[in-house]
Amino acid sequence: MFGKAIVCSDAAAEAARYGFTDVDRPEGVLVLAVASLGEKVVEVTTPPEAKDTKSFEEKKLGVMGLGRKKTDESEHFMWEDDIKVPCGRLVPSQHKDSVLEYNEYAVYDPQQVSIRFLVKVKFEEQDVVYEEASPQWSVFFSNGDSCTGMHVVNGAVGRVFPELMWSLYQEDLLLIQMVWAY
Repeated sequence: MFGKAIVCSDAAAEAARYGFTDVDRPEGVLVLAVASLGEKVVEVTTPPEAKDTKSFEEKKLGVMGLGRKKTDESEHFMWEDDIKVPCGRLVPSQHKDSVLEYNEYAVYDPQQVSIRFLVKVKFEEQDVVYEEASPQWSVFFSNGDSCTGMHVVNGAVGRVFPELMWSLYQEDLLLIQMVWAY
């Protein structure tokens, strides 16, 4: 849809589709990255034409595909002073006729993307009956630190990681395990 681009999303449900997860393959890997759309951003709700994507590629423009659902803006926050993290529950957007279900962001210059984390996830459907009273996710880091839900066990982890849990529990998805790989 966006041509030769690095495509990101602020919804874990959208990212999971690219991770080739399925009911019989619920485990996948997500990449958490910081992507800069640049100073000129083109907003679209319909697929750009081939000539447009070529122009985006040549000019290295950022493209924001506006979906029918977006993250709740009241839950967004700033990370590391200048990075806006679009997080929170998914809510309907004003783009009800968009071909995209979720927001997607296309970047044409690899230097505008900084991979921060590789996340191993296992997804379960929302209607599944869980053994626990309330579903939770756990995070296990390679240095032995861990946290469950938004409660951080180790203070050092608290300074870096709780903010990154934003897209990992969305709508019909439940994060079971996350592995730190940065």
